[in-house]
Amino acid sequence: MSAQPPSTLPGGSFTIAVPATRASAVHLLNQQQHTVPVPTPHHLLYRRLPASINDLVLPVTKTVAVTNLPGDASPAQLQALFATVGAVDRVVMFNGLDAKTTRADATAATEARTEMLDATDTAYVVFKKPTALARIGTSVAAESWPVGKHVKRGLKHYMAAHDAHRPDRASVRDTATAIVAEYDARKAAEDTYERAKTVDADGFILVTRKRGGNALPSAARAKPTEAGMQRDFYRFQLREEKRSQLAAIREKFAMDKLKLEDMKKNRRFKPY
Repeated sequence: MSAQPPSTLPGGSFTIAVPATRASAVHLLNQQQHTVPVPTPHHLLYRRLPASINDLVLPVTKTVAVTNLPGDASPAQLQALFATVGAVDRVVMFNGLDAKTTRADATAATEARTEMLDATDTAYVVFKKPTALARIGTSVAAESWPVGKHVKRGLKHYMAAHDAHRPDRASVRDTATAIVAEYDARKAAEDTYERAKTVDADGFILVTRKRGGNALPSAARAKPTEAGMQRDFYRFQLREEKRSQLAAIREKFAMDKLKLEDMKKNRRFKPY
């Protein structure tokens, strides 16, 4: 089938029949698969962009809007189709375009698009020069449309999208191995640092005892004084501390006894 030139439609639109995406299709009939040819071409509709929401992304004087796209159409196919008109700057496939959308956002969304196109989706072809718009009705050649690889549909499409957005098992294994190795190295460095801290200036090693899974050095359990010294380091210090506590208790007892005697003397007994 020879390629037909673009046809002019009312309202300044054009249509062109591009080759079918695939040469055959498989149908299920009576529980048996049948392969049937698909010779019907696909008709694209395109026209100049009448108005632009964001002229920085889609300039009116250099943009063509293309609709009725095949489900598996790609920016590369549209660029090849309109390359016969003039040098193409970029192809934008971004339906959520607004005044705040930047050119980088539109480009990133176009490159990251993996879903099949809908019948209502629109693609925008932006030329490098405004003079290319004068030739869109005559210079577009259908034979320049490359027949790309057929994309998966139905369950195969969703399975492929699922696999594309998730790492494979080898990547997960390598990542987990790297994380465990990094953790082991960090723990080994921490253990080496802790062991180095237990050796004092004289070369003595501080022996710790594990209780309840936690190893606390005796220096951490001791009660430091204001000067940073241990009050109960020697046994005589313990005896002196107990002796001073006992003397304080006796002194307080004597004072309480005197207070009690004064209360008895000041008490007045009046039976009648």
